[in-house]
Amino acid sequence: MADAKEKWVVREGKDWMELQRVDPQSQLWLVLDGTVGMPGDIVRLPRLRNFIGAGAAVREDHISPFEAELVVDPVTRSVLLPESGKPSDPLGRAVALLKTLKAAGLKDQARVVWDWMTSMMGDSRQEERDAA
Repeated sequence: MADAKEKWVVREGKDWMELQRVDPQSQLWLVLDGTVGMPGDIVRLPRLRNFIGAGAAVREDHISPFEAELVVDPVTRSVLLPESGKPSDPLGRAVALLKTLKAAGLKDQARVVWDWMTSMMGDSRQEERDAA
């Protein structure tokens, strides 16, 4: 398995994004620098998992920085969980994301997810009170 702190760059024309792996499954990546995305963003690159173990040059030829799906944006403090097309519990997915971010040592991003989760729990409790 590749190092969890692996870094590399994806490019398309003059646009680029330097990424660092967050999780061993290569689903989540931290944006370090680039013209696409902001440093500190957590993104998901769906096609990236097909290239585990391949050289960075091979990946750069096939993956565009514009394919990145934003998951956590610390600037706007938003959490956008990627949709799978199946009904799911967003709070359950957020808990898994929180654990992954904490394990990777990304405290600021984990805090954004925690704040989002508590706001979601507060909204559902308010709806329950309103219904009563």
